[in-house]
Formats: sequence, structure tokens, C-alpha cells
Amino acid sequence: MIRGPGTQYVDTQGGAAIQGNVYLPSGDFIGRDQYKNYYIQQVVSVFMPRVGADVARESRAPYLAGRPFQIADRDLFTGREAERAIVSQQIHNPTDRTTVIYGPPAVGKTSFLSAGVLPQLADSGAEVLPVRDYGTGVSFLRALLASRALELHVEIPQQASAPELMRMIVETSGRRLILVLDQFERFFLPEVPAADRDAWREMLVEACRIIDPTAFQVLIAVRAAWQSALDRAWGAALPGLRQTPVHLAPFSYEQARTAILYPTRVLSIQPVFDEAFLEQQLLPDLDRLSPQQVGQISPCDLQIVCHHLHQRARAKG
Repeated sequence: MIRGPGTQYVDTQGGAAIQGNVYLPSGDFIGRDQYKNYYIQQVVSVFMPRVGADVARESRAPYLAGRPFQIADRDLFTGREAERAIVSQQIHNPTDRTTVIYGPPAVGKTSFLSAGVLPQLADSGAEVLPVRDYGTGVSFLRALLASRALELHVEIPQQASAPELMRMIVETSGRRLILVLDQFERFFLPEVPAADRDAWREMLVEACRIIDPTAFQVLIAVRAAWQSALDRAWGAALPGLRQTPVHLAPFSYEQARTAILYPTRVLSIQPVFDEAFLEQQLLPDLDRLSPQQVGQISPCDLQIVCHHLHQRARAKG
């Protein structure tokens, strides 16, 4: 439940006036948007005096809503330092050819990859190739590889396979190639033909066979519900897939606190929330948005709520 500021609230779903608490249904964060919007309206109306006025003068929003973090947002991304260190260690270990990142929906896997892991890999000099399209077999991947090979002025044989293109890129660039398969639960959707799934598996097995372990690795992000399907399909074929999965859990209070305060420091603006409001109101209420996960806070919920609080503060100016 959300414990409101102590006034009478209007239930936006049924129109009835209720006192004190708003009970939230279970479900993912998309289904709870109307309740978060309701909560935002109540909090801003009561606690706006505690919102830093300087935020209205800041042109760049410190929080995101409606989209994951991207590479350009890397300076605002925080709260996943421990997980990032684990992935970095594994991706530099040639015995771990495959690293799997798994977690529940809306835990921020794509944001973690885009703003937390990929920039770090690129900074290290690796060739990073992110993929999210699995419905066209390996033809889409081969087109991406061919494009990159042409940029490197590689002479491409007409019938070169995707693994052969990977090897050419590695040998020409002298860099490691990291294939990043994000939102990999899409791979198991019914619209992806079984033949295409087999083609992906065979392609990756061949790439691991012909490319040195220090030069090619695979990073997979998948919803926890599909991890067992991934293990059944590829566990015996891809080295390292079963050994060291990295779990992304919802934020602890400490991680959430950092994710709220850190962006305002990066943007050199006055903190949006004072300490009392943050500790006594906002963090507990974000926790209650996920009643099935006591003591944990959804990163997506956090971004949505804080973004709208920030926007309303800007509008009030």
C-alpha cells in the first residue's frame, strides 16, 4: 500500500473518497502507472515546499520515465556498481565465454546494459555489438557484421557466414568482439521459428569454435522466467552459460537512495528531496509500490515517480 500524506484522497479508479491509505493491486509497473500518477499528484500537492526550487532552472531531467537508460545517460546511471564489477570481471575472463544477466521484468536489465556495461566495454577498446532482433534468424546479425567489416575495410567473401565475419572483424581490428543479446526472452516467442532458433545456436557454437576465447564473448540479458528455457536450449553448447549467471534484483533502500540523489549531484543542482522526506516518505512509498517484494524498490518505479515529481517541480517553478 501507499501511505499518503494524511489527507483525504480520491480513488481515481472508483471515485470514492478514502482516508489514509491506497491499496495497490499486484502486477508489473506498467499496470500500476495510474496509481503512481495518483500518488505523484498527492505528494507534490503536500510536499512541494520540500522540493528544491533550483530544479526548475535545470534543463536536463535527472530522472527518466517511459524509456530505459541509454549510453548517453551513463553519467546519470548508478546503483549497480556491484553487479557491474561482477560482469566486468567475467567478461574479461576467457573461460567465461558466455555471461547471462537475469532478473524480473522492469528491474532495469536494458538500462544496466546500455548505460552501465556497454560504455565500460567500449571504453576498454572492445568491439561491442548489441542485438535485440531475433525474428529474422541470423540474417540481421550478419548484416550488422558485414556493415562493421566494411567500415574496417575488410574484403568480405560473398558467402561468408556470421562467425567468419566475426573472426575477420577481430583479426582486422585487433579488438575483442562482445556480442550483446538484450531482451533475449523475445527469442523464445512463438513468432520466432524453431529453425531460426537452431540457426542462432549453431552460429554461436561455430563462433566459439573458430574464434579465440580471449577475442570473442557473448553477453545475454533475459527475464528470470526464461532463464531455464535458455539453459535447456543452449546450456550444453555455450561455455560458461551455466556457471556464473548475474542476478539483477530490485534496489535495496541504499541503492534507491543513491539512484535518487546521485543524478542531482551530477547535474550540479540542489537535491530535489530533503532528507526527512526521502527517508520517511518517498523510500517507504516506493517500497510499497511492490508489496510482493518487501524491502525492495523497483528501479523503473523509482524513475517514473521521481521523474514526474521533478517535472511538476519544474512546472511550479
